[in-house]
Amino acid sequence: MTRTCTRDVLSNILYETTYDIVSLHWLQLSNYPDQENKFSDYFKHTYGSIEIFGPRNGIYCLHESTTFRGDVIALMNVSSREFKFVPKPAEQSIIWHTGSLSKEFIEIGFDPKTNDYKVVFLKDRIYPTRVRQAAVFHVSSNSWKKLNDPLLSHVTVYRRSCITDTYVNGNVHWLAFEGDPSRKDGYILSFDMVGEVFAKIKLPDLRICEDQYDSVFAVRNESLSLIVYPMTPHYPMETSYTKCFDVWVMQEYGNDSSWTKQFTIGPIAFVERLLGFWRNGEFLLEDGWGCTSSYEPSTQKMEKLFFDQCQLLQHSCIYSESLVSVTGNAKSDFEIVIEDRPSLQLDSRVQT
Repeated sequence: MTRTCTRDVLSNILYETTYDIVSLHWLQLSNYPDQENKFSDYFKHTYGSIEIFGPRNGIYCLHESTTFRGDVIALMNVSSREFKFVPKPAEQSIIWHTGSLSKEFIEIGFDPKTNDYKVVFLKDRIYPTRVRQAAVFHVSSNSWKKLNDPLLSHVTVYRRSCITDTYVNGNVHWLAFEGDPSRKDGYILSFDMVGEVFAKIKLPDLRICEDQYDSVFAVRNESLSLIVYPMTPHYPMETSYTKCFDVWVMQEYGNDSSWTKQFTIGPIAFVERLLGFWRNGEFLLEDGWGCTSSYEPSTQKMEKLFFDQCQLLQHSCIYSESLVSVTGNAKSDFEIVIEDRPSLQLDSRVQT
């Protein structure tokens, strides 16, 4: 990747590639009035946040949940500038795509047996009745399939565990509970993109309570990892607090007894949360002001990264290019506008 920073403005989406890192930000259309007439109606009246997942062989998945349009899911290939909206299920019995009181969880995966990309969609609807649903979208057939699994009947997925990629061994992962997270009966909910089945994986021997700790899954050295750290105190603008990050790694995937606490970093002052990892093992951290920094554990060096609108960073992903088409022979749903930004000063280091 060359040492440049480009901007893909998809209506109210700001997408940046810097240092081999992909970040997705939330923007108001009023900030770009000259671009408004160039974009699809899907993103003209947005009141939620947009999440990014992946990549899988260079393919990213975008998700937005709104009260008026329901759930909007799209696939994007950055290198080919292709963009495809995923059609909503034809029947609400497959999965609801409307409703304001609900939580949604999206992940993208690849099935090497069928050479197909898939999007798994979990929805926990709270009102008017508590209903949990799951479905998987097959890109090759452009169709949805309902998933019926008794494991989902009482599951509560922990949203803050899903801020970075968790794709390991063909499975995606979420931190889940049998009910109230304060009951400390947490486990890992996994989904196999090939077999299209859910499973439970035990957590390492630790206690996780939502009102005391944050727990984030990530991929570190191609292994499933769990990073546990204290939540921010009640007065976050006070710079006197510090945090330590415990890094647990599953040495052998699927073997519950192979969890090992590899190391602890910190204490680090005035840090808010973990955003992910770089390929060389550096931590991506967000401080109390919303700014993003990299942290090198061996040298304990903290370096600020200059992302625009950094206080609104939602998700971090590794940048990956691909020749895989998300639209086939069809035209991209709309053109992606690229704006060169030579005025942004970047570090001389380039990740490869």
